[in-house]
Amino acid sequence: MGKRVFNTEYAPEEEIEGVKAALDAAGITYYEIRNSILWLGGGSLCVKHAPDYERARTVIEDFQETWRKRAADAPARRRVNWVAALPLLILLALFVVVTVQSLSG
Repeated sequence: MGKRVFNTEYAPEEEIEGVKAALDAAGITYYEIRNSILWLGGGSLCVKHAPDYERARTVIEDFQETWRKRAADAPARRRVNWVAALPLLILLALFVVVTVQSLSG
C-alpha cells in the first residue's frame, strides 16, 4: 500500500518537479495525487511501496536542502490560492461597482 511522502498543496511547481526527478533518479516508484482546480484539496506524492518511505524521505530531504539554498538566492514563483483570493476579488468588484454608481448618480 502507498504512503504519502511529500505534500504538494502549496509547493511551487518547480519544487514538485525537482522532487519527482530526485525520486526517479533514486529509482523510487511513486504516484501523484493532483491538487484540485481551486486547490481545495491538497495534492501529494506517495510512494507505491511503504518500505521505500524512509529512503524516499532521505532523497527528498537532500533535495530540499539544495532547494532551500537555491531559493534563498532567487525566490520561486508562488501559486495563487484562489480559495482565498476569489472572495477578496468579488468584494473589490462590488466596491468598484457601488463607487462608480454613487459617483455617476
